[in-house]
Order: sequence, then C-alpha cells, then structure tokens
Amino acid sequence: MAATHKQEINNALNAVEQQLKRLGVSAVDTERSLQSVFQTHLASGGERIRARLTLEQGHSLGLHTTVTIPLAAAIEVLHQASLIHDDVLDGDEFRRGHQSVWFAESRAAAICLGDALLSQAFDLLTKIPNLTHAQLVLLIQTFNKGVCSMAAGQSLDCAWRPETQMSYTTYERAVRLKSGPLLGFPIALPLALSQGHYASIDPILVAAMNIGVAYQLADDFEDRIEDDGSRLNGFWILVRETGSEQAAEAGLRQHFNAYIDEAMTSLDALPQPCQDSLIALIHRLQEKNPLLKQVA
Repeated sequence: MAATHKQEINNALNAVEQQLKRLGVSAVDTERSLQSVFQTHLASGGERIRARLTLEQGHSLGLHTTVTIPLAAAIEVLHQASLIHDDVLDGDEFRRGHQSVWFAESRAAAICLGDALLSQAFDLLTKIPNLTHAQLVLLIQTFNKGVCSMAAGQSLDCAWRPETQMSYTTYERAVRLKSGPLLGFPIALPLALSQGHYASIDPILVAAMNIGVAYQLADDFEDRIEDDGSRLNGFWILVRETGSEQAAEAGLRQHFNAYIDEAMTSLDALPQPCQDSLIALIHRLQEKNPLLKQVA
C-alpha cells in the first residue's frame, strides 16, 4: 500500500473512531453513562479490522470517505455490540486484558449498552449521503439478516454444556452464523453501493463464513487448554468424535485447510475487488495469529 493511500485509510479510521466515541447513551440520572462505559470498552484495544476492511474496499472501488466512514462505523458498532453481549453470555470477565463491560459495571449495563449500539448501527446507515431508497433498504435488510444470523449462532453456542453431545456439524453451523456476516459485510456492502452488485452479497458471505470457521478452529486449538470443560471449543468436540487428541488435531488441520480451499475456490465467481479483499483478509488473519500458518 502506497504511503499516501495508507495515510488516507488511517485518517478515515481515525474519523471512524471519533464516530464510535460519540455512541452509547447519556446518563439520565446518577448512574455512569453508557457512553462513558463504551468509551472505556473502546480504549481497551482492538485492531478495528472490519472498519479498516470496509475503508480499504471502499477506497479500491472509488467510494468517497463520506460514504465509507459511516458504513465502516456501522459495521464496527455491530461487532462491538456482539463482543459486549458475548462476554455476558459466556461469562468472560476479561477482554484484551481488561475487565469486560459486564464484569466492570454490571450485566444490566452491558446488555443495555449492547442493545443501544445495535440500534445506533442502523442509525449510522442513514448518515451515508445520497443513498437511493433502494440502497438504504438493501443496507437495512442486509444488516437485519446479519444480526439475526449472529443471534442464531450465539444461541447455538450458548446451548453447549460440558455434558452435552454437540456434534461437529452443529459447532460448524454456530460458528458460520456468528462470524460470517461481520467478515463479509466490509467487502460486500461497499461493492453493492459502488457498482450495484447486489447479487454478489450472498456469495461473498459464503466465502467469509468459510474463512471465519477456519479462523475459529485455529483459535480454538490455541485456547484448547483454557477452554477445556468451560466453553464451546471445536478441538474438544473433535476429540470426543475421534477418540483422541492426536486424531482431533489431525482432523482440525484437515478441516482448516478444507475451509480455506473452499473459500479460495469460491473467489473465482466474484468481482476482482472482492477477490483481492478476501485474499487480503486471509493473509491478515494469518499474520495476526501465527497459529493459522502452523495449522495450515
């Protein structure tokens, strides 16, 4: 990426961050405002991968930053809301080395903040200038499908208990539903707005779901000791189904490679900007987590 291009993306990402910091809900009485709670959550870190992907894809398609910044913020807000709710449902006390929202504040505060952010994500879509009615409807409908998919996946995830006999097929479905939309939106939605390739949205999401499952498998393998008996983890499901940790590791490697191969195969039918972005997503995830290269 040329220096000027990189600086433009970084400037736009800073603008997204400023939009995020204005979200949440102001205090109505003496409690700490949910806006302040959200700012603390944002300050804990995160690479804003989905926002950056949206900005990079939009730039490659010639979209103005007045379009890509609110779109990137909307997608990132959906992601942050899902993280806050996931921590409540999973009982995770820390995220990125800092106390999670529910643990630092309360479960009620985390649930209410997540709910507010979900609504504000839809409102951010209305900040995109010069949208036709059809484009705005498309964005709202796509966001709605994504949120419903994520909720369904999280519901399957929460159904897991140490004593349950969840199959690998059900695990895979849960991960696909949870991770696919927020990996596919940054690539599919700028394309839909710039060139009207509405038919490309579903194929892009399918490819993103495969990438998402591959990433989750690698993440689960890395976290297998910590997760053992305490949360849903694909490695331990494979252990139960194969009968040994050695066989489960081999199966995990095989599944991982199959998902990446399937995602790469599906790229041929997509417009070139989408191919480039999905390949970049795979490379970025591999660089972020060396385990992906190890597993591959």
